[in-house]
Amino acid sequence: MVSMAVLIRTFVPDFFLWGYVKDQVYVPPLPASIPELKVRFRTIIETIIETIAADMLQTVSNELHYRVDICIITKGAHIESL
Repeated sequence: MVSMAVLIRTFVPDFFLWGYVKDQVYVPPLPASIPELKVRFRTIIETIIETIAADMLQTVSNELHYRVDICIITKGAHIESL
């Protein structure tokens, strides 16, 4: 079983994928406690890992490369909306 810390470090850096995870987690009925929320996150992330499509992984990779390219071009300057 993968630890929650490893899963979060894996998914958080990419906002596209993180948005997808949040869309799956925050659906009614919402968990009544933090432990229930953690279980839901873990379950959803594990399901995504098992079933994620290759095209979604390619989209995530493309987005990450695009953002890195923008950072290189702007030499790390603030970017209003990326």
